[in-house]
Amino acid sequence: MYTMKKGLRNKTFGAILAWLFALFTVIASFGIGNMTQGNSIASALHSTFNVPTQISGVVITVLSLVIIVGGIKSISKVSAIVVPTMAIFYVICGLIVIIGNISNLPSGLAMIFKMAFSVKAVNVPVNICGMDVCPGDVIHMDENGAVKFPNQYIGDVLDKVQKLQKIEQERQEKMRNSSDVEEIIRIMNGFEDNK
Repeated sequence: MYTMKKGLRNKTFGAILAWLFALFTVIASFGIGNMTQGNSIASALHSTFNVPTQISGVVITVLSLVIIVGGIKSISKVSAIVVPTMAIFYVICGLIVIIGNISNLPSGLAMIFKMAFSVKAVNVPVNICGMDVCPGDVIHMDENGAVKFPNQYIGDVLDKVQKLQKIEQERQEKMRNSSDVEEIIRIMNGFEDNK
């Protein structure tokens, strides 16, 4: 806001842009953070403890209002209590889950390390020569350019290549056995394959 207000040559226009930025930031803050988090809390309380979502919403709104209206000192006091409490609660709950599933811990840790260092861990397409290439895709590049064979079509491509290779070998054999130039041209053009 300061840059818009002070940095633009037209100070009035800069002040209007700064005011609009502040207004839209406040409006967006309701939908981006508060409403999403409030909805998550209300949904969790409703599904777990059958608390009506309207009651959860009112309580969350009143608590947020009391904290925010108190200013930065109120926010810092509440945060100083809530954040460490949440961290301790999170660690305790995590330990309870781990202890409750202690028999699965060795296989779970093994799976974590196995999956972390596998090819499947990098499942993000990479852009090469303007093509999005996924893990498992085959790329052929030469002086003429690049072609990508998607992983899911590799089997079909290999089948077609093998069929074309067989056809090409048969044509070469026919050309070797032929002494007539016209017949060789027909073979090269694929006309002999229909016979």
